[in-house]
Amino acid sequence: MADRTKLPNVWKVCLGVTLLTFRYTEGAPSAYEALDTLRGRTPFNPAELKLLMKDAQPGVAYPTLSTIPQTSFSCDSVQQAGFYSDPETQCQVYHRCEPDVPKTSYLCPNGTLFSPVILVCDYW
Repeated sequence: MADRTKLPNVWKVCLGVTLLTFRYTEGAPSAYEALDTLRGRTPFNPAELKLLMKDAQPGVAYPTLSTIPQTSFSCDSVQQAGFYSDPETQCQVYHRCEPDVPKTSYLCPNGTLFSPVILVCDYW
């Protein structure tokens, strides 16, 4: 596993058509620490995950949609083009919003939710 404290001077990550550049500055948080801050906590450790998953019931702890439901989500409510999770579906559905183009909706596979941080369906 790579050492999270050592980052190259310039990190380039391509997400779709967006190119984000992270510059390492002495004393600044690493990309991993920044993501932990965005999540509001550090990642779950294996013991915490086992405890969470032990009693998890599909449809209760996480959604199990088989089709994309009608929700009140509207691209008119967002300020810029991009991918947005739908909170009414507990983030199992996400939408692509583009100027002057109808909204496109997608369904994550059961057991996964759309992560707006990394722009993929990730295990809940």
